[in-house]
Amino acid sequence: MVPMLGLCSSCPDGVCPEDFDVNTAMMNMVLGDCASACPGLAAVMALLEEDDGGECSEMETLRCVAAGPEGCEMMAGDANESLASCECARLCPETDDVEDMVGLVLGLGADVENATKWDQLCPIEGDIRCLVVTNAAVCGNDQAEVVTEVVTPVLALLEGCAESWEPRALSVVLTMAMTVADPAAFVEAETSKAAVEQGIADAAGVSPDKVTATLTVGSRRLQASDRRLEGTVDVSAEIEADNAAAVTALQSSVAAIEPTAMTESLNTALESAGLPAVVVASLAAAVAEPPARYVAPAPAPPAGESREELPSGESFALKSGLSLLGVAFITGSLMA
Repeated sequence: MVPMLGLCSSCPDGVCPEDFDVNTAMMNMVLGDCASACPGLAAVMALLEEDDGGECSEMETLRCVAAGPEGCEMMAGDANESLASCECARLCPETDDVEDMVGLVLGLGADVENATKWDQLCPIEGDIRCLVVTNAAVCGNDQAEVVTEVVTPVLALLEGCAESWEPRALSVVLTMAMTVADPAAFVEAETSKAAVEQGIADAAGVSPDKVTATLTVGSRRLQASDRRLEGTVDVSAEIEADNAAAVTALQSSVAAIEPTAMTESLNTALESAGLPAVVVASLAAAVAEPPARYVAPAPAPPAGESREELPSGESFALKSGLSLLGVAFITGSLMA
């Protein structure tokens, strides 16, 4: 039984049956009129909780809420911001990654050489220009404060991509084969990639967000003794260095990791994730190829659509639906 505070007539004496959908009931109590006018509201709320941009698949509902029908007035402005963010993400698909990198680079300060900043910005130059020039109005980057603090200094840095930047290696590529029971099942498991990245990061002495691993099924063979399928999983992992000057030292330190040490580090992470143990027989580390400058033209809206139809956001780092998610949080708090 789920205790309630007598808020719903469907729950006599303040107690609801176990199959009672408490979240839906609370949503109807707080946003009932809006949910009736825009039937997909509950789905949008659920997608917002996942915080992965999935709400953009429910544009019709967002437009409904943004129109401000009875019961939706308090959410109309936030729905418009969500629409603008979704439109920005459609026109400039790498929105979040670009915003994160721009914020990181601008936070480096004047004491960091421009070459280091170019290393990060020039490989995504086309995506940056998509956000701050081609689709500035939709992405909320045409406001005076944003132009002064973000757009102007970023565009000034980008001028150096063509004039002065010399691409340098920024990462190391680690390759190894892991012996594991049932390689196909290991590769298909949702938690395998993150666990392997964690194990590599621990062995290399870097943070997990510096490691990007690709897992593929290598060889497979049937063990005659117990009819168990065993084989290898091939791993290719890119390990990001702090900067170009640190790549050589990183390559040397990763190449020096003993297979037994890598095996132990991986198995610690794999055990925490509930995954089977592996054995690493050998590994190799090489300096990655330098990144290339990316200057692909930014996408334009389809014919017949106007960027001016949607309001711009409030900041460069526009995060869709935060206030809508706040409403969902308030709804959940009523059950506490």
